[in-house]
Amino acid sequence: MGCEIVSRVRLYPGVARIDFETEINNGAEDHRLGVHFPTGIGADRSSAEQHFGVIERPIGLPDFDDDWLETPVATYPQKAFVDISDTTRGMMIANRGLPEYEALPEADGSITIALTLLRCVSWLSRDDLRTRRGHAGPPLFTPGAQMPGRWTFHYSIIPHTGGRETAYREAHRFLRPLRAVRTARGSGVLPMEGSLIDIDPPEIVLSALKTAEDDDGIIARVYNIASRAVEGSLRFNQPFSRVERTDLNEERAEGVAVEDGVVKLELRPNEIATLKFSTGMWRIALPAGRLQASTNGQ
Repeated sequence: MGCEIVSRVRLYPGVARIDFETEINNGAEDHRLGVHFPTGIGADRSSAEQHFGVIERPIGLPDFDDDWLETPVATYPQKAFVDISDTTRGMMIANRGLPEYEALPEADGSITIALTLLRCVSWLSRDDLRTRRGHAGPPLFTPGAQMPGRWTFHYSIIPHTGGRETAYREAHRFLRPLRAVRTARGSGVLPMEGSLIDIDPPEIVLSALKTAEDDDGIIARVYNIASRAVEGSLRFNQPFSRVERTDLNEERAEGVAVEDGVVKLELRPNEIATLKFSTGMWRIALPAGRLQASTNGQ
């Protein structure tokens, strides 16, 4: 059987991206289905978001011979986006829940981004693959991994000038769009803009904002997505008595200086900073254990 594919393209005034919704009725087996984006840009590396930053990878495969146990492949993991850029322009492909990409070199020296939509198999491991000798795990029959039926995928094209730092915020907006929540509290009058936490510059990205594990403190976790060291600031717009920097387990706390309510940060590329604000005076009510906040005017 074949695959019926329907794609819808959406453009919004003032939004610098092109959004796609693709529906697939998958009737094929043992195949990988992807969408290709010719960038027209020459580059020797791709940039893809990882858990706390961005990793750059060379285009193409490394040199290898028959002594390698596995033949290298050029598919790589990503989170919100993959980007191809030269010194003046670039193309970023954002996604929602599509963690695999490949950067394909073309004959004219440009790069095509291949985004995997479906990767369908019937066995957890096989020993007849050209890219590997022997099994990689138990040979269990997995018919559900053929992913039959209808699937819907969302991804977006973000053309930009300059490097990836000029475009990643649009990818994050695509990944986490604004949501409206009905509430019975409040007077109904709100300011034109407001934020629980202010972070500057935008290269410092908020990863988590939550209550602390062991007390009523508030945890703000940020990281530097830029390819260079960044100096920035963070302001928590609620009363607090002190700020400490902790590790990811919220342990090994060290005091942090505060000037006029602002915490200064110096972060290396991909460096993570976890800040704990001790409130002691107030508590946030978290419906269903969730807390939402706005950063950088979003």
